[in-house]
Amino acid sequence: MVHTGAMTEQGRRCAYCRAPLDESSRSTRRYCAASCRVAANRERRRSNVNQATGGGARDEDVARLRRQVRHLEARLDHAHQQRERDRQAIRRAERRADRAEKQLQQQAQRIAETRNQNARITAQRDEARRQLGDAPCTAEEFQDVRRKLDEGRQAYRELRTQYGELVSTLDQVAAERKTLQSIVKDWGRMCARLAKVDDPQKLSAKDRDSVKMWQKFRESMKATEK
Repeated sequence: MVHTGAMTEQGRRCAYCRAPLDESSRSTRRYCAASCRVAANRERRRSNVNQATGGGARDEDVARLRRQVRHLEARLDHAHQQRERDRQAIRRAERRADRAEKQLQQQAQRIAETRNQNARITAQRDEARRQLGDAPCTAEEFQDVRRKLDEGRQAYRELRTQYGELVSTLDQVAAERKTLQSIVKDWGRMCARLAKVDDPQKLSAKDRDSVKMWQKFRESMKATEK
C-alpha cells in the first residue's frame, strides 16, 4: 500500500514498505529502493484503473435503467392510446347500434305497410274477378276491369320486389346488430373489471366516466326489463 506521507516520529520512512530512510539521503527521496518505487507506481496504476472501471460500470447501469424507464413509459403511453381507441370504438359502436335499432323499427313498419297494401290489392283483384265472373258486362266495362287487373298485377309485383328488398335489408341490419351487441358486451366486461378496483381514485378520469356510464346503462336496462 502506498502511504501519502514519509515523515514519522522516528524519522523519514519509505512511502511503500515503511522502512527507515537514510538520514544522509536527499530530502525529496520517498522510497528506500527502486523496487519500492516500481511497486508503488504499479499499485497506483491498478487503483486508477479500478476506479475508472467502476465509474464506467455505474454509468452503464444508469444508462440501462434510463432505457428501461423510457421503454416502460412508451409501453404505458401505448396502453393509454389503445384504451382511448377502444373507448372511441365503443362510442362509435353505440351510435351504430342506435342507428341500427331505428332502422329495424323503420323497416318493420315499412314491411307491415307493404303487407297491408298487398292484402288490399289482393282483395281488389279478387273482387274484380268475382264481379267479372258473376255479372254480365259490356266490352268497355270488361276492358276497364282488365286494365285494373293489369295495374293490380303490376303493383303486386312491385310490392313483392320492395318486400324482398326490405327483408334483405332487415337481415343485414340484424347481422350488424348482432356484431354491435358483441362489441357492447366486450365494453361491459372491461367496465366491470374497472369497477372492481379497490380505490376508484387510482383510475383515470376517463375510466371513471366509463364506469359511471356503464352503471347507468345497466340501470336503464334493468328498468326496461321490469
